[in-house]
Amino acid sequence: MRYTADQLPYEEYRTWRLCTLLHCPPSALDDESALTLDWLLAVDDTVAKLRSDREKEAARG
Repeated sequence: MRYTADQLPYEEYRTWRLCTLLHCPPSALDDESALTLDWLLAVDDTVAKLRSDREKEAARG
């Protein structure tokens, strides 16, 4: 089956994002704590928002 990112069930979407972010297979995530993985996702979201804001500012100015 093929899903778009917004159609994936939450846990599968979370796993996909982490594997994409860390460039690893899902089995490699088993060795990390959930807290660390959640932190990485939160940081990645923040960085993406900041990049987007800077790009918008650069386009305006």
